[in-house]
Amino acid sequence: MKKNIVLLVIVASIFTACSQHSKKVVIAYKGKTTIDEQERLITVKDGAGGNDKEIVIAGADKVSFILSNEADKKTLTLEDDGTYFINARPDTLIGSLQNFGALQKESKIVTQDMMMNSIDSLKALVANTNVSEKNQNFFILPFSKVKLTANSKAVIIAPFHQISTLEQVDGKAPEVYQFWTITEIRTKITKQQALVEGKAGTPKK
Repeated sequence: MKKNIVLLVIVASIFTACSQHSKKVVIAYKGKTTIDEQERLITVKDGAGGNDKEIVIAGADKVSFILSNEADKKTLTLEDDGTYFINARPDTLIGSLQNFGALQKESKIVTQDMMMNSIDSLKALVANTNVSEKNQNFFILPFSKVKLTANSKAVIIAPFHQISTLEQVDGKAPEVYQFWTITEIRTKITKQQALVEGKAGTPKK
């Protein structure tokens, strides 16, 4: 009887450990692209507009998605637990870890120096310099994937989505990564440069 109880405990422990393994992938796409979740097939088709799809996969086994477009077909493999991002768009995506903690009640003054530092950082991202997993920023080429974090509960904000705050989980701010198209980043640089050149020396509130 005791042996049976021990075996049941071992089996239950193994089942629990396996059930805790998971991978989350967010697929950003454009136009009439279709995503077959069961077959794990991404068929890229041209068109206007953009969207994204989140898929959670339970288990420790590695999984592969086939990304097919008119010019090429790629196999994108997700090996370990964690959160992944697949860029099924024809343009480069740029993103980084964001701080979405508690709301700041006090207004923040943005000085000219702070704006210039922001411009320099954005230019570095566009040039794919100072980009690394250590810096928690990412430069994702078209039709490719990247692993963002080992945390499969991380949140991804895909291009063209705007979120200012997120609720805390178990008293902690969530791990959030936000992405933009490279065109959006270039537009942001142009706007910031215009602000600095037009109101040099004037703090912006």
